[in-house]
Amino acid sequence: MARLPADRRAGRHVRSVLRAGFMAGAARTRGIFHDDDVSHVDRRRDRHRDPFGPQACRRGVQGGAGMRIRTRDRNRSPHGSRVIRLRVPSSGHPSYPAQRKSVPLRTRVSPPSRVPAPMHHGPAGPPLGNRMVLLHVLHALAGAMSIVCGLGVLLGIAYTVAASVLVGRFFSRPAAQPREYPGVTVAKPLHGDEWQLVQHLESFFVQNYPGPVQHLFGVHDAGDAALAAVETLRARYPDANIKVVADARLYGPNRKIGNLVNMLEHAEYSVLCLADSDVLVERDYLCAVVGALQQPDVGIVTSVYRGVASPGFWPRIAVAMTNYHFLPGVITGIFIGRARPCFGQTIAITRATLERIGGLARFAHHLAEDHALGEAVRQAGAQVVIPSFVVGHACVEETFSRLYAHELRWSCTIRAADRLGHAGSVLMHP
Repeated sequence: MARLPADRRAGRHVRSVLRAGFMAGAARTRGIFHDDDVSHVDRRRDRHRDPFGPQACRRGVQGGAGMRIRTRDRNRSPHGSRVIRLRVPSSGHPSYPAQRKSVPLRTRVSPPSRVPAPMHHGPAGPPLGNRMVLLHVLHALAGAMSIVCGLGVLLGIAYTVAASVLVGRFFSRPAAQPREYPGVTVAKPLHGDEWQLVQHLESFFVQNYPGPVQHLFGVHDAGDAALAAVETLRARYPDANIKVVADARLYGPNRKIGNLVNMLEHAEYSVLCLADSDVLVERDYLCAVVGALQQPDVGIVTSVYRGVASPGFWPRIAVAMTNYHFLPGVITGIFIGRARPCFGQTIAITRATLERIGGLARFAHHLAEDHALGEAVRQAGAQVVIPSFVVGHACVEETFSRLYAHELRWSCTIRAADRLGHAGSVLMHP
């Protein structure tokens, strides 16, 4: 093939270079490639580069000028683009003066950006200064809350240690011995067949009390299932003084008070012991109660209680709450003078004191009739005494809902009786 003259070859190269530069400029105009994608190193390098200076001449090879075109080919330079050098002859054509041996025509076409566009997460947040102020406020609040929580933990630990000491001191007190052994009437309101009802009732039949004892059992319905336990005890103890009172009369919404009022009409003795059907006592219970009741200015003798669990998980939880939360709290409140309890599980009172405060019927409209009874005795000038023994109380809440309802009712009762003491119960949970 015949070789083209030098001037025609130079013209063809020039046209190719110009065509490539034109296409690159058009691509930039259409937005196919962006200047933002060019690295800062290339920008600094090209900013001070003279296209007609010695650097351009040195870049030329054999008098030619280099043209860099960035492509999207896989074969890339260390700067991320493929380099194509187009050489333009510098001699043999009148368009290239002798003093300019090479004309560097450099066109740079950058690849599309590989950096993902910033994600927009909604409207702009507050200014930086406001955010810093907010962070300082939150930090201060967190510090204050940590201090309050730390103080609560310290107070709870102090309460636990103090309650442990006071519980030991409470039960180490000597029990008062009776001077005489008068007759005692044990009144027990019944309703339905309960867990271990026979064992609980039987604990009052095996007392080491030398005086006479009458056992009164009251129901509102003569067909109540609890009477089966009474018949069992009657067969076991044929010599015991047992009387059943079935009377449906009510004197208010409190059915327990109505049952007791109906039973006390048949009481034979002046010392009255009112006890719930789910209470388990020791053999010296009556002696301790009568001895405390014979002390000067004593109107009521009540007792603290511990939990006795029926089979199941939730009854054991109820026992733990009774033994580790309720009992230490009551004893601590007694020692510091904040608690004025009168527990309805067992209450011993004389007939004379009961008549002096107006009888039991006046408490038929009270939810916490035991607390109201104790306050009435105190207002009459007598004392409410708690001896140094404990009785058992059956915990039979078989489900969480029943346990929750029981604890909620108990908490509401305490809050109604003593708001400040109820608020102080937060210290019982370190």
